[in-house]
Amino acid sequence: MKQSPARLAIAAIAAVFLLSFNMTSNAAENGGVRHVSPAGAQSLIGQKPEIIVLDIRTPEEFRQGHVKGAVNIDYYGKDFGKAIAGLDPNATYLVHCKSGNRSTNALPLFKNAGLKNVI
Repeated sequence: MKQSPARLAIAAIAAVFLLSFNMTSNAAENGGVRHVSPAGAQSLIGQKPEIIVLDIRTPEEFRQGHVKGAVNIDYYGKDFGKAIAGLDPNATYLVHCKSGNRSTNALPLFKNAGLKNVI
């Protein structure tokens, strides 16, 4: 039986919700870190406006295009560690980079800074 586009969209939204719920419940087991796909990130930003999008690409990459309202802290900048240490440890951060390498490599800094909820 062929599925209608509306039914497929509802199924996709439900899958993202369930995935997000699963990741939320497993965040404590992963040191407060949750991994999401770009679609999952977009969904979370729409559902939870209090999430701070932390774009750790270079300023040049950031100028080429970024998520509206994102905060840019250059991973390669000399003050990156100091900037991360100054973040609110109780806020929720959705970390964005180009390929996932910088955000993955930055995880120990987020943990050392006491950030409790990193996506």
